[in-house]
Amino acid sequence: MKPSHVLVVSPDEDERSSLYALLDQCGYSVGTCGSELDALHYIARRHPDVVLSALPLLDVVDHEFARMLKEVAPQARVVLLADSGEWPLFFDAIESGGDDLVSKPARQSDVLRAVAAVGA
Repeated sequence: MKPSHVLVVSPDEDERSSLYALLDQCGYSVGTCGSELDALHYIARRHPDVVLSALPLLDVVDHEFARMLKEVAPQARVVLLADSGEWPLFFDAIESGGDDLVSKPARQSDVLRAVAAVGA
């Protein structure tokens, strides 16, 4: 089943905007947050199906965000975006509750595939 509600989390406004536009154009309901703490509040209220989060994070330790997210919304799936140099963060975050990862710079098709795959 295709997820319907995706939350994009990134401190980079351009990245948030481009991911929002891509997902919105593909028919997803999309929310955005510029920080992990804002995202945790959003998730508690809105219960997105998928959280698409950029690494590295600013407010909390990267792998802790995935764990905290799963505590607030265990049903949510987490897709992580990171530069190849950030791969150690990927693995820590995946072990803490992340569901998939996409290397940056991310191709649109890779982002859409990952979001669809974790929602299936």
